[in-house]
Amino acid sequence: MFLLDSPTDGLIILVIVLISGLLGFWQERGAAGAVARMLQTAATTIGCLLTGAATQFAAIAERLRQRSPETDFERGVRRFGALLLELTLVLVITIFAVNVILQRPVPSTSRPGPSSMRSPLISTASA
Repeated sequence: MFLLDSPTDGLIILVIVLISGLLGFWQERGAAGAVARMLQTAATTIGCLLTGAATQFAAIAERLRQRSPETDFERGVRRFGALLLELTLVLVITIFAVNVILQRPVPSTSRPGPSSMRSPLISTASA
């Protein structure tokens, strides 16, 4: 039951997950109500005299469109992220390849038992 040895452990985990979900829903509901109340108090009317490229909004939009040069820090963070991605891919492919070569099931997530404790390099002869 619950993919665990003890049904009690499974029930405890299930209760924790349900309480966490309900708490998240309750907090989101309260936040949505706070935003709605804030929007009601901050409602204003705006008039527009100019449109197009001659407005301050167009000038701000143009400045936002222009990308500033990448700093050394940003470049370093980008390179570090790429390195982490490459290492992760190499590890995943290596682990997958080793499992295929050793003829293990790919999604091996079960608890180790007496049969899985045997070394894959030692085979027993059976008649």
